[in-house]
Parts: sequence; structure tokens; C-alpha cells
Amino acid sequence: MLLLFARELRAMNMFTDDVEIVGLDLTLASLKRAQTLLERFDINATLVQGSILDVTAEDVGGLFDYIDCAGVLHHLSDPAAGLVQLAALLTPQGGMGLMVYGLLGRQYIYKYQDLMSHLVSGGRSQRRKQSAEVEAEAGVATETETETEASTEAGCV
Repeated sequence: MLLLFARELRAMNMFTDDVEIVGLDLTLASLKRAQTLLERFDINATLVQGSILDVTAEDVGGLFDYIDCAGVLHHLSDPAAGLVQLAALLTPQGGMGLMVYGLLGRQYIYKYQDLMSHLVSGGRSQRRKQSAEVEAEAGVATETETETEASTEAGCV
């Protein structure tokens, strides 16, 4: 939800009075958590419960200059319909930032997690093992265990 960028949102609120922030989520539990974080970071925002697939400009107070949709579309029963719905909520000059999760596209994150796991527990993370399995199934070249061990010993990731 919108709180991934809490610092940036707070900065927008501090430097301009005409920014309106609206968060949309399907679940009441997520909205309650978001409200707690908004209060902690002193961010003014309107939270709306609803689905991207059904939301209208009337539901969220009008059209947007910018929509950030991170980690949501791929969970919808019809991601393309969700994208069309979001696009309909943009002003004519509006823009949208999109991010969908994908194992291969997030390798840098998994490598960082693997490094942290190695530093903390001395072992290879479960996420990295799953990632390697998916890479192998997709035919993507991966490091061998020996290469991983050698690069880890050399301080490389």
C-alpha cells in the first residue's frame, strides 16, 4: 500500500499544501495498519476501502495526477482490467508507477536477503533456494553451489 514510501509522503506534505494523498486497499485490517503508520509519520491522507476493479473517481475524490500501484495488479483475478480501471482514474496528463512481483525480476533483492541470511545464520536462505529452483526450471543460468561458496568466501555476492 501507499506506506512503502512514508518518508517521501511526509516530505510532500511538508513542502506543499496542495498534495492530496489517497490510499486504497481491499481489507479493513490493512487500512487500520496504514492509519497507524500515517499517524506515526504525521502524514495526512484519505484511506478508502475497496477494490481496484470496482473503484470510481467518485469513490476516491476525483482523478489523480499520479498513481503508484506496487505489488497489487498481479494478485487480481483480471490484472488487465485493474490496469484499465487505474488508467481511468488519471487526469489527461497523469502518470502511473507500476510494480509487480516476479521471482526473476527481484533477484537483486533475493541476493541481498541471501547475504544477510548468510551473515546472520551462516546458511543459504530458503528464498534463494526457491529462486534457484525457478531459475533452473526457466532455463536461466545460475551459479553452482561451488561458485556460490567461492564468491561468498571472497566477500562477493
